[in-house]
Amino acid sequence: MFSFIKWIASIFDKLKKNKGLWFTTITIVSLMGIFASLYFVNFLVGDVAKKTYENQKTHYISHIKNHIAIQKELVLATTSAITTNGLAISLFKSDDENKTKKISQIQTFITQKINTATATKDYKVNFIIQDKFNSFKNIDGLSVENDGLYFISKIKMSETNTSRMIVELSKNAKSMIDVYNKENLEWAYFLNDGSINKISLINKKKNFTKFFEKFYINNSIFNNAFIAHIKTLDMKKFLKVGYAKDNAYFFVTKPIYDYAGNNIGIVVVGEHTSEKNSFVNLIKNLINSVTLVALGLIVSMILFLF
Repeated sequence: MFSFIKWIASIFDKLKKNKGLWFTTITIVSLMGIFASLYFVNFLVGDVAKKTYENQKTHYISHIKNHIAIQKELVLATTSAITTNGLAISLFKSDDENKTKKISQIQTFITQKINTATATKDYKVNFIIQDKFNSFKNIDGLSVENDGLYFISKIKMSETNTSRMIVELSKNAKSMIDVYNKENLEWAYFLNDGSINKISLINKKKNFTKFFEKFYINNSIFNNAFIAHIKTLDMKKFLKVGYAKDNAYFFVTKPIYDYAGNNIGIVVVGEHTSEKNSFVNLIKNLINSVTLVALGLIVSMILFLF
């Protein structure tokens, strides 16, 4: 061991006698140390950044679930309130020859009343009269209708010996755009090739286009700039990992299911990263600061050693 140390010392003595070679060696060793240290630091902070993105993805997945649950509860509660409409029930049970027309007028009135109260055109009420012997159970959740995605609820309202009246309330899922915009976020849904067949041919041809492989988008309702940024992503990787980012947004995606549990597509939420206080910029600034401090310490240590 002593001989090895002595051998190393002799090499240093020879190098010091040749000043040009000595300083060249110091420079090369220093640069190698700096680059190796920076690689190690970047590896560590990169791992921290990845875990932060994963945590943010988890946050937004819960966020999406909560918003969907809130809308489902809202639609269900409103539907339950409609089932107490005494006038519609009385007409349904009556022998009035014009009861179908009158019930239709009531559903139109209730639809207008709800939309006026919410300052939207997102709600639609429908009274359905069917044979009592047809099977039925209450439903609530997401549903693909002939013109798009809806939150829907169907509840039995009344029945006679031969027939049953059901109240159906649907709320257009595009209302979620405003919900997310109020939080300074973007929102969009994409229907898969299984659910797109439920869209009427007219609406499909007029409003929907194929976006990526098996996914379709309604071009008439979403933020075009947001959709344009999604188009630039590596969609296969995005769908697999569940999140992505570019110079404008941090994206998170989640599969969505209808009231029967069928996968009908995906939802994509985007957080603006152009703002100074966005979490993506905070991570970027943190990584830059850590790297700069680490570089300063590494250079100082190398100069001190030599």
